[in-house]
Amino acid sequence: MTTNMPRLAVLRICIATGLGFAIMASAADGAQAMSRRECRQQWKAEKTTLKSEGKTKRAFLKACRTTAKKASPKETGTRTQ
Repeated sequence: MTTNMPRLAVLRICIATGLGFAIMASAADGAQAMSRRECRQQWKAEKTTLKSEGKTKRAFLKACRTTAKKASPKETGTRTQ
């Protein structure tokens, strides 16, 4: 029974590390999502176009909140020519 103790400890460490990475990855994805305020501002700016396409405000806001925000060239450090 004592020979399984080190294996169990290693297994617990591996599981904890895996869970830690999963939590960090999900938090990073959440940080990229647009805020409600940003989505509402985008809706107001594009309202006529979106309505002509048949999109509702509710559907647009839901899609906006779940879609990751695209990084601008300033944020990525790349330059456009």
